[in-house]
Amino acid sequence: MGDQDGLRENRWVRRSSPADLLAAAGVAMVALTAACSGGSTMGDADGAGTDDAAADAGDDAAPEEAEPDGTVDDAAPDEPLDVAEAEADVEDDADAEDVPDAGPCVPWGPPDERGPYPVGVRDFAWRDPDRGGRNVATKVWYPALPPDPGADPAVYLWLLRDTAYVDLPIDPGCAPYPLILFSHGNKGINFQSFTFTTYLASHGFVVAAPNHAGNTMYDNPSDEQMAQVSLDRPIDMAFVLARMTDETSNPDSPLFGAVDVSRVGITGHSFGGYTTLVVGGGEVDRDAAVARCDAGVPGDVFCPYVPYWPPGMVGTRLPELAIVGAAVALAPGGYAAFGDDGLARTTAPTMVMGGTLDEYTRNDLRPIFDALPAPKAKIEIADMGHMGFTDICRIAIAPIIPTLGEMCTREGHIAINRGFAITDTFATAFLRLHLLDDAAMADYLTPEYAATVFPESTFEGSP
Repeated sequence: MGDQDGLRENRWVRRSSPADLLAAAGVAMVALTAACSGGSTMGDADGAGTDDAAADAGDDAAPEEAEPDGTVDDAAPDEPLDVAEAEADVEDDADAEDVPDAGPCVPWGPPDERGPYPVGVRDFAWRDPDRGGRNVATKVWYPALPPDPGADPAVYLWLLRDTAYVDLPIDPGCAPYPLILFSHGNKGINFQSFTFTTYLASHGFVVAAPNHAGNTMYDNPSDEQMAQVSLDRPIDMAFVLARMTDETSNPDSPLFGAVDVSRVGITGHSFGGYTTLVVGGGEVDRDAAVARCDAGVPGDVFCPYVPYWPPGMVGTRLPELAIVGAAVALAPGGYAAFGDDGLARTTAPTMVMGGTLDEYTRNDLRPIFDALPAPKAKIEIADMGHMGFTDICRIAIAPIIPTLGEMCTREGHIAINRGFAITDTFATAFLRLHLLDDAAMADYLTPEYAATVFPESTFEGSP
Protein backbone atom coordinates (compact mmCIF):
# COMPACT_ATOMS: atom_id res chain seq x y z
CA MET A 1 0.00 0.00 0.00
CA GLY A 2 2.59 2.49 -1.05
CA ASP A 3 4.54 3.58 2.00
CA GLN A 4 1.95 2.24 4.44
CA ASP A 5 2.88 -0.59 6.73
CA GLY A 6 1.51 -4.03 6.01
CA LEU A 7 0.96 -7.01 8.25
CA ARG A 8 3.73 -7.97 10.60
CA GLU A 9 3.89 -11.18 12.57
CA ASN A 10 0.48 -12.14 11.13
CA ARG A 11 -1.18 -9.17 12.85
CA TRP A 12 -3.32 -6.53 11.19
CA VAL A 13 -1.53 -3.21 10.88
CA ARG A 14 -2.34 -0.53 13.40
CA ARG A 15 -2.48 2.55 11.19
CA SER A 16 -5.39 4.84 10.41
CA SER A 17 -6.52 6.05 6.99
CA PRO A 18 -6.87 9.70 5.94
CA ALA A 19 -10.48 10.77 5.43
CA ASP A 20 -12.23 13.89 4.22
CA LEU A 21 -14.91 15.17 6.60
CA LEU A 22 -18.24 16.36 5.27
CA ALA A 23 -19.92 18.02 8.22
CA ALA A 24 -23.27 19.24 6.98
CA ALA A 25 -26.21 16.87 7.31
CA GLY A 26 -27.51 17.98 3.93
CA VAL A 27 -24.25 16.91 2.34
CA ALA A 28 -24.54 13.67 4.30
CA MET A 29 -27.78 12.87 2.55
CA VAL A 30 -26.22 13.56 -0.84
CA ALA A 31 -23.30 11.36 0.18
CA LEU A 32 -25.69 8.41 0.12
CA THR A 33 -25.87 8.58 -3.64
CA ALA A 34 -23.10 6.11 -4.41
CA ALA A 35 -23.79 3.56 -1.71
CA CYS A 36 -21.58 0.50 -1.74
CA SER A 37 -20.56 1.01 -5.36
CA GLY A 38 -17.93 3.57 -4.45
CA GLY A 39 -20.22 6.20 -3.03
CA SER A 40 -21.79 6.23 0.35
CA THR A 41 -24.38 4.24 2.08
CA MET A 42 -24.15 5.63 5.23
CA GLY A 43 -20.15 8.92 10.94
CA ASP A 44 -19.36 9.19 14.43
CA ALA A 45 -20.57 9.74 17.95
CA ASP A 46 -19.46 12.55 20.17
CA GLY A 47 -20.65 11.04 23.42
CA ALA A 48 -23.58 9.61 25.29
CA GLY A 49 -26.94 10.97 24.29
CA THR A 50 -25.89 12.18 20.82
CA ASP A 51 -26.16 10.57 17.42
CA ASP A 52 -23.48 9.83 14.86
CA ALA A 53 -22.50 12.46 12.35
CA ALA A 54 -19.22 12.80 10.51
CA ALA A 55 -16.52 10.24 11.15
CA ASP A 56 -12.88 11.13 10.77
CA ALA A 57 -9.78 9.07 11.33
CA GLY A 58 -8.00 11.69 13.36
CA ASP A 59 -9.98 14.91 13.84
CA ASP A 60 -13.01 15.65 15.98
CA ALA A 61 -16.33 14.87 14.33
CA ALA A 62 -19.00 17.46 13.77
CA PRO A 63 -22.36 16.94 15.45
CA GLU A 64 -24.79 15.14 13.22
CA GLU A 65 -28.21 16.29 14.19
CA ALA A 66 -30.44 18.41 16.35
CA GLU A 67 -33.08 17.01 18.65
CA PRO A 68 -35.48 14.76 16.71
CA ASP A 69 -38.78 16.38 15.74
CA GLY A 70 -40.76 13.19 16.03
CA THR A 71 -41.32 12.90 12.29
CA VAL A 72 -41.76 9.34 11.11
CA ASP A 73 -40.38 8.32 7.73
CA ASP A 74 -43.30 8.11 5.36
CA ALA A 75 -41.39 6.82 2.36
CA ALA A 76 -43.31 3.56 2.42
CA PRO A 77 -46.66 3.97 4.19
CA ASP A 78 -47.45 0.34 3.42
CA GLU A 79 -44.32 -0.72 5.29
CA PRO A 80 -44.53 0.63 8.85
CA LEU A 81 -41.71 -0.07 11.22
CA ASP A 82 -43.16 -3.25 12.61
CA VAL A 83 -41.58 -3.40 16.04
CA ALA A 84 -43.45 -2.65 19.24
CA GLU A 85 -42.43 0.13 21.61
CA ALA A 86 -41.77 -1.00 25.18
CA GLU A 87 -44.41 -0.09 27.74
CA ALA A 88 -43.35 2.02 30.69
CA ASP A 89 -43.25 0.27 34.04
CA VAL A 90 -42.04 2.88 36.48
CA GLU A 91 -44.06 4.45 39.25
CA ASP A 92 -45.16 8.04 38.74
CA ASP A 93 -43.81 9.12 42.10
CA ALA A 94 -40.39 7.52 41.69
CA ASP A 95 -37.47 9.84 42.21
CA ALA A 96 -35.89 10.83 38.91
CA GLU A 97 -32.48 9.76 40.13
CA ASP A 98 -33.61 6.32 41.27
CA VAL A 99 -33.13 3.29 39.04
CA PRO A 100 -36.22 1.03 39.01
CA ASP A 101 -35.80 -2.38 40.55
CA ALA A 102 -35.09 -5.12 38.04
CA GLY A 103 -37.65 -7.83 37.57
CA PRO A 104 -36.86 -11.54 37.41
CA CYS A 105 -34.73 -12.91 34.63
CA VAL A 106 -37.13 -13.24 31.70
CA PRO A 107 -37.21 -16.11 29.20
CA TRP A 108 -35.68 -15.32 25.84
CA GLY A 109 -38.75 -16.23 23.79
CA PRO A 110 -38.93 -17.51 20.19
CA PRO A 111 -36.45 -15.98 17.72
CA ASP A 112 -39.17 -15.13 15.20
CA GLU A 113 -40.80 -12.67 17.60
CA ARG A 114 -39.35 -9.49 19.04
CA GLY A 115 -37.67 -10.27 22.34
CA PRO A 116 -39.03 -9.45 25.81
CA TYR A 117 -36.68 -6.58 26.64
CA PRO A 118 -37.10 -2.86 26.09
CA VAL A 119 -33.95 -1.60 24.40
CA GLY A 120 -31.60 1.22 25.35
CA VAL A 121 -29.00 2.82 23.11
CA ARG A 122 -25.94 4.76 24.20
CA ASP A 123 -22.97 6.39 22.46
CA PHE A 124 -19.31 6.09 23.42
CA ALA A 125 -16.76 8.54 21.97
CA TRP A 126 -13.73 6.26 21.98
CA ARG A 127 -10.34 6.89 20.41
CA ASP A 128 -7.52 4.38 20.02
CA PRO A 129 -4.28 5.82 21.45
CA ASP A 130 -2.26 3.03 19.84
CA ARG A 131 -3.29 4.31 16.39
CA GLY A 132 -2.75 8.02 16.84
CA GLY A 133 -6.11 8.66 18.48
CA ARG A 134 -8.09 6.97 15.73
CA ASN A 135 -11.77 7.75 16.13
CA VAL A 136 -13.73 4.58 16.98
CA ALA A 137 -17.03 6.14 18.04
CA THR A 138 -19.38 3.35 18.99
CA LYS A 139 -23.11 2.97 19.45
CA VAL A 140 -24.31 0.29 21.89
CA TRP A 141 -27.78 -1.26 22.08
CA TYR A 142 -28.67 -3.30 25.19
CA PRO A 143 -31.53 -4.88 27.18
CA ALA A 144 -32.95 -2.08 29.30
CA LEU A 145 -35.47 -1.19 31.95
CA PRO A 146 -38.68 0.33 30.57
CA PRO A 147 -38.65 3.98 29.46
CA ASP A 148 -40.62 6.69 31.22
CA PRO A 149 -44.15 7.25 29.94
CA GLY A 150 -44.13 9.51 26.91
CA ALA A 151 -40.41 9.05 26.24
CA ASP A 152 -39.35 9.47 22.63
CA PRO A 153 -37.25 6.77 20.96
CA ALA A 154 -33.93 7.49 19.32
CA VAL A 155 -33.96 9.15 15.90
CA TYR A 156 -31.04 9.07 13.43
CA LEU A 157 -30.38 11.56 10.62
CA TRP A 158 -33.53 13.35 11.77
CA LEU A 159 -35.54 10.83 9.77
CA LEU A 160 -35.03 7.29 11.02
CA ARG A 161 -36.95 6.37 14.16
CA ASP A 162 -35.57 3.50 16.23
CA THR A 163 -37.53 1.61 18.89
CA ALA A 164 -34.60 1.90 21.30
CA TYR A 165 -34.44 4.73 23.85
CA VAL A 166 -31.38 6.85 24.54
CA ASP A 167 -29.46 6.15 27.75
CA LEU A 168 -32.00 3.92 29.49
CA PRO A 169 -30.61 2.02 32.49
CA ILE A 170 -29.51 -1.51 31.70
CA ASP A 171 -31.83 -4.26 32.93
CA PRO A 172 -29.66 -6.14 35.44
CA GLY A 173 -32.10 -9.04 35.76
CA CYS A 174 -30.27 -11.49 33.46
CA ALA A 175 -26.94 -9.66 33.23
CA PRO A 176 -24.31 -10.17 32.06
CA TYR A 177 -25.52 -10.45 28.48
CA PRO A 178 -23.61 -11.91 25.51
CA LEU A 179 -21.83 -9.36 23.30
CA ILE A 180 -22.38 -8.99 19.57
CA LEU A 181 -20.04 -6.78 17.53
CA PHE A 182 -21.56 -5.16 14.43
CA SER A 183 -19.52 -3.84 11.48
CA HIS A 184 -21.22 -1.44 9.07
CA GLY A 185 -20.97 -1.56 5.29
CA ASN A 186 -18.73 0.28 2.87
CA LYS A 187 -19.16 4.00 3.49
CA GLY A 188 -21.80 3.10 6.04
CA ILE A 189 -22.55 4.20 9.57
CA ASN A 190 -22.95 2.38 12.85
CA PHE A 191 -26.74 2.76 13.03
CA GLN A 192 -27.36 1.74 9.41
CA SER A 193 -29.11 -1.51 10.45
CA PHE A 194 -30.79 -0.39 13.67
CA THR A 195 -33.85 -2.59 13.16
CA PHE A 196 -31.51 -5.59 13.27
CA THR A 197 -29.32 -4.41 16.16
CA THR A 198 -32.33 -3.38 18.25
CA TYR A 199 -33.97 -6.74 17.62
CA LEU A 200 -30.89 -8.58 18.85
CA ALA A 201 -30.81 -6.41 21.99
CA SER A 202 -34.48 -7.17 22.65
CA HIS A 203 -33.47 -10.81 22.82
CA GLY A 204 -30.84 -10.24 25.47
CA PHE A 205 -27.70 -9.35 23.53
CA VAL A 206 -25.53 -6.27 23.98
CA VAL A 207 -24.67 -5.01 20.47
CA ALA A 208 -21.67 -2.72 19.95
CA ALA A 209 -21.29 -1.04 16.55
CA PRO A 210 -18.28 1.19 15.83
CA ASN A 211 -17.83 3.63 13.00
CA HIS A 212 -14.89 2.67 10.79
CA ALA A 213 -13.07 5.97 10.36
CA GLY A 214 -12.17 6.69 6.75
CA ASN A 215 -14.97 4.46 5.48
CA THR A 216 -18.18 6.16 6.60
CA MET A 217 -20.90 7.91 4.66
CA TYR A 218 -18.88 11.12 4.90
CA ASP A 219 -15.73 9.63 3.35
CA ASN A 220 -14.70 9.00 -0.24
CA PRO A 221 -11.58 6.83 -0.07
CA SER A 222 -9.49 5.85 -3.05
CA ASP A 223 -8.79 2.20 -3.86
CA GLU A 224 -5.48 2.46 -2.02
CA GLN A 225 -7.21 3.89 1.03
CA MET A 226 -9.87 1.17 0.79
CA ALA A 227 -7.10 -1.41 0.97
CA GLN A 228 -5.93 0.19 4.20
CA VAL A 229 -9.49 0.36 5.51
CA SER A 230 -9.80 -3.40 5.08
CA LEU A 231 -6.84 -3.78 7.43
CA ASP A 232 -8.11 -1.20 9.93
CA ARG A 233 -11.57 -2.67 10.33
CA PRO A 234 -10.67 -5.88 12.25
CA ILE A 235 -8.48 -3.84 14.57
CA ASP A 236 -11.45 -1.57 15.25
CA MET A 237 -13.43 -4.62 16.34
CA ALA A 238 -10.66 -5.78 18.68
CA PHE A 239 -10.48 -2.29 20.14
CA VAL A 240 -14.23 -2.22 20.78
CA LEU A 241 -14.07 -5.64 22.45
CA ALA A 242 -11.35 -4.31 24.77
CA ARG A 243 -13.35 -1.17 25.56
CA MET A 244 -16.49 -3.18 26.28
CA THR A 245 -14.43 -5.33 28.63
CA ASP A 246 -13.33 -2.16 30.40
CA GLU A 247 -16.89 -0.83 30.60
CA THR A 248 -18.38 -3.94 32.15
CA SER A 249 -15.54 -4.00 34.72
CA ASN A 250 -15.86 -0.32 35.67
CA PRO A 251 -18.24 0.44 38.59
CA ASP A 252 -18.70 3.96 37.22
CA SER A 253 -19.82 2.78 33.79
CA PRO A 254 -23.51 2.57 32.81
CA LEU A 255 -22.62 -0.89 31.45
CA PHE A 256 -21.04 -2.12 34.69
CA GLY A 257 -21.66 -5.83 35.04
CA ALA A 258 -23.81 -5.92 31.91
CA VAL A 259 -21.58 -7.58 29.32
CA ASP A 260 -20.42 -11.20 29.20
CA VAL A 261 -17.19 -10.88 27.25
CA SER A 262 -16.68 -14.63 27.39
CA ARG A 263 -19.59 -15.04 24.94
CA VAL A 264 -18.91 -12.93 21.88
CA GLY A 265 -20.33 -12.98 18.38
CA ILE A 266 -19.89 -10.77 15.35
CA THR A 267 -22.10 -9.67 12.48
CA GLY A 268 -21.83 -7.09 9.74
CA HIS A 269 -23.09 -6.00 6.33
CA SER A 270 -21.25 -5.95 2.99
CA PHE A 271 -17.72 -4.70 3.80
CA GLY A 272 -18.78 -5.44 7.37
CA GLY A 273 -19.58 -8.97 6.21
CA TYR A 274 -15.98 -9.24 5.00
CA THR A 275 -14.86 -7.89 8.39
CA THR A 276 -17.05 -10.52 10.05
CA LEU A 277 -15.34 -13.29 8.10
CA VAL A 278 -11.88 -12.00 9.07
CA VAL A 279 -12.82 -11.80 12.76
CA GLY A 280 -14.34 -15.28 12.50
CA GLY A 281 -10.93 -16.63 11.52
CA GLY A 282 -10.69 -16.21 7.75
CA GLU A 283 -7.17 -15.65 6.45
CA VAL A 284 -6.07 -13.29 3.68
CA ASP A 285 -3.01 -14.13 1.55
CA ARG A 286 -2.24 -11.06 -0.53
CA ASP A 287 -0.23 -12.77 -3.26
CA ALA A 288 -2.78 -15.53 -3.71
CA ALA A 289 -5.55 -12.92 -3.81
CA VAL A 290 -3.78 -10.98 -6.56
CA ALA A 291 -3.39 -14.20 -8.55
CA ARG A 292 -7.09 -14.98 -8.19
CA CYS A 293 -8.08 -11.50 -9.33
CA ASP A 294 -5.68 -11.65 -12.29
CA ALA A 295 -7.24 -14.99 -13.28
CA GLY A 296 -10.69 -13.44 -13.14
CA VAL A 297 -13.15 -13.65 -10.30
CA PRO A 298 -16.59 -12.61 -11.64
CA GLY A 299 -17.84 -9.42 -10.07
CA ASP A 300 -15.58 -9.50 -7.03
CA VAL A 301 -15.64 -6.07 -5.43
CA PHE A 302 -12.30 -6.53 -3.66
CA CYS A 303 -10.06 -6.99 -6.68
CA PRO A 304 -9.36 -3.24 -7.13
CA TYR A 305 -7.95 -3.11 -3.58
CA VAL A 306 -5.78 -6.19 -3.13
CA PRO A 307 -2.80 -5.00 -5.26
CA TYR A 308 -2.24 -2.22 -2.71
CA TRP A 309 -1.66 -4.66 0.12
CA PRO A 310 2.04 -5.23 0.84
CA PRO A 311 3.53 -8.10 -1.19
CA GLY A 312 3.84 -11.26 0.89
CA MET A 313 1.22 -10.12 3.38
CA VAL A 314 -0.65 -12.89 5.17
CA GLY A 315 -3.33 -11.54 7.45
CA THR A 316 -5.00 -13.31 10.31
CA ARG A 317 -7.18 -11.87 13.04
CA LEU A 318 -5.67 -10.51 16.23
CA PRO A 319 -5.35 -13.23 18.91
CA GLU A 320 -7.78 -11.48 21.25
CA LEU A 321 -10.54 -12.01 18.69
CA ALA A 322 -10.20 -15.79 18.81
CA ILE A 323 -12.85 -15.72 21.55
CA VAL A 324 -15.53 -14.96 18.94
CA GLY A 325 -17.87 -17.94 18.97
CA ALA A 326 -20.34 -17.18 16.17
CA ALA A 327 -20.46 -15.03 13.05
CA VAL A 328 -23.30 -13.80 10.82
CA ALA A 329 -22.16 -12.15 7.58
CA LEU A 330 -24.85 -10.17 5.72
CA ALA A 331 -24.24 -9.78 1.97
CA PRO A 332 -20.51 -10.37 2.45
CA GLY A 333 -17.98 -9.53 -0.22
CA GLY A 334 -14.34 -10.41 -0.72
CA TYR A 335 -14.20 -14.04 -1.77
CA ALA A 336 -11.19 -13.21 -3.93
CA ALA A 337 -9.37 -11.89 -0.87
CA PHE A 338 -9.81 -15.15 1.04
CA GLY A 339 -10.07 -17.92 -1.50
CA ASP A 340 -11.04 -21.41 -0.43
CA ASP A 341 -7.90 -21.93 1.65
CA GLY A 342 -8.34 -18.71 3.60
CA LEU A 343 -11.99 -19.35 4.40
CA ALA A 344 -11.22 -22.93 5.42
CA ARG A 345 -9.27 -21.51 8.36
CA THR A 346 -12.43 -20.00 9.84
CA THR A 347 -13.00 -21.18 13.40
CA ALA A 348 -16.28 -19.51 14.36
CA PRO A 349 -19.53 -21.17 13.25
CA THR A 350 -20.67 -18.88 10.44
CA MET A 351 -23.95 -17.99 8.80
CA VAL A 352 -23.97 -16.04 5.53
CA MET A 353 -27.03 -14.28 4.13
CA GLY A 354 -27.65 -12.68 0.78
CA GLY A 355 -30.38 -11.58 -1.62
CA THR A 356 -31.20 -12.74 -5.11
CA LEU A 357 -31.25 -9.11 -6.30
CA ASP A 358 -28.00 -8.06 -4.64
CA GLU A 359 -26.32 -5.58 -6.96
CA TYR A 360 -22.76 -6.04 -5.66
CA THR A 361 -21.96 -9.21 -3.72
CA ARG A 362 -24.36 -11.84 -5.01
CA ASN A 363 -21.55 -13.69 -6.79
CA ASP A 364 -19.62 -13.99 -3.51
CA LEU A 365 -22.30 -15.74 -1.49
CA ARG A 366 -22.06 -19.26 -2.91
CA PRO A 367 -18.25 -19.59 -3.03
CA ILE A 368 -17.88 -18.11 0.44
CA PHE A 369 -20.42 -20.54 1.87
CA ASP A 370 -18.96 -23.55 0.07
CA ALA A 371 -15.45 -22.81 1.38
CA LEU A 372 -16.48 -22.35 5.02
CA PRO A 373 -16.03 -25.30 7.38
CA ALA A 374 -19.02 -26.66 9.29
CA PRO A 375 -20.93 -25.69 11.31
CA LYS A 376 -22.26 -23.20 8.80
CA ALA A 377 -25.49 -21.99 7.25
CA LYS A 378 -26.61 -19.99 4.23
CA ILE A 379 -29.83 -17.99 3.85
CA GLU A 380 -30.75 -16.60 0.45
CA ILE A 381 -33.71 -14.21 0.35
CA ALA A 382 -35.73 -13.84 -2.81
CA ASP A 383 -36.08 -10.29 -4.16
CA MET A 384 -33.70 -8.86 -1.53
CA GLY A 385 -31.25 -6.24 -2.74
CA HIS A 386 -27.91 -5.27 -1.24
CA MET A 387 -29.43 -2.52 0.90
CA GLY A 388 -32.19 -4.75 2.20
CA PHE A 389 -30.10 -5.53 5.26
CA THR A 390 -30.06 -1.83 6.22
CA ASP A 391 -32.63 0.80 7.25
CA ILE A 392 -31.26 3.40 4.85
CA CYS A 393 -33.99 2.79 2.29
CA ARG A 394 -36.53 3.98 4.87
CA ILE A 395 -35.30 7.55 4.28
CA ALA A 396 -38.10 9.33 2.48
CA ILE A 397 -35.92 10.73 -0.32
CA ALA A 398 -33.85 7.58 -0.85
CA PRO A 399 -35.81 6.42 -3.91
CA ILE A 400 -35.04 9.66 -5.77
CA ILE A 401 -31.31 9.79 -5.03
CA PRO A 402 -29.23 8.52 -7.99
CA THR A 403 -27.69 5.07 -7.49
CA LEU A 404 -29.18 4.73 -4.01
CA GLY A 405 -32.59 5.07 -5.58
CA GLU A 406 -31.86 2.09 -7.79
CA MET A 407 -31.10 -0.01 -4.74
CA CYS A 408 -34.02 1.35 -2.73
CA THR A 409 -36.69 0.88 -5.34
CA ARG A 410 -39.86 -0.78 -4.02
CA GLU A 411 -40.73 -2.33 -7.36
CA GLY A 412 -39.88 -6.01 -7.44
CA HIS A 413 -38.13 -5.93 -4.06
CA ILE A 414 -39.15 -7.60 -0.85
CA ALA A 415 -40.81 -5.28 1.68
CA ILE A 416 -38.30 -3.79 4.12
CA ASN A 417 -39.97 -5.19 7.22
CA ARG A 418 -40.36 -8.65 5.71
CA GLY A 419 -36.67 -8.75 4.82
CA PHE A 420 -35.77 -7.80 8.36
CA ALA A 421 -38.15 -10.41 9.79
CA ILE A 422 -36.20 -13.09 7.92
CA THR A 423 -32.79 -11.66 8.78
CA ASP A 424 -33.65 -11.10 12.45
CA THR A 425 -35.09 -14.57 12.97
CA PHE A 426 -32.30 -16.63 11.44
CA ALA A 427 -29.49 -14.49 12.90
CA THR A 428 -31.02 -14.58 16.40
CA ALA A 429 -31.50 -18.34 16.26
CA PHE A 430 -27.95 -18.94 15.00
CA LEU A 431 -26.35 -16.69 17.61
CA ARG A 432 -28.38 -18.22 20.43
CA LEU A 433 -27.53 -21.74 19.29
CA HIS A 434 -23.80 -21.14 19.25
CA LEU A 435 -23.27 -18.54 21.99
CA LEU A 436 -25.84 -19.82 24.49
CA ASP A 437 -25.92 -23.53 23.57
CA ASP A 438 -29.67 -23.11 23.12
CA ALA A 439 -30.47 -26.43 21.44
CA ALA A 440 -34.09 -25.41 20.80
CA MET A 441 -32.83 -22.95 18.18
CA ALA A 442 -31.89 -25.82 15.87
CA ASP A 443 -35.59 -26.19 15.01
CA TYR A 444 -35.49 -22.74 13.41
CA LEU A 445 -32.42 -23.52 11.33
CA THR A 446 -33.77 -26.02 8.84
CA PRO A 447 -34.94 -25.95 5.21
CA GLU A 448 -38.38 -27.03 6.39
CA TYR A 449 -38.78 -24.11 8.78
CA ALA A 450 -37.59 -21.66 6.14
CA ALA A 451 -39.97 -23.01 3.51
CA THR A 452 -42.94 -23.01 5.87
CA VAL A 453 -42.53 -19.70 7.74
CA PHE A 454 -40.45 -17.66 5.29
CA PRO A 455 -41.06 -19.12 1.82
CA GLU A 456 -39.12 -16.18 0.34
CA SER A 457 -35.99 -17.71 1.86
CA THR A 458 -33.96 -20.81 1.18
CA PHE A 459 -31.88 -22.44 3.90
CA GLU A 460 -28.80 -24.53 3.37
CA GLY A 461 -26.14 -25.88 5.68
CA SER A 462 -25.32 -27.80 8.80
CA PRO A 463 -25.65 -25.27 11.61
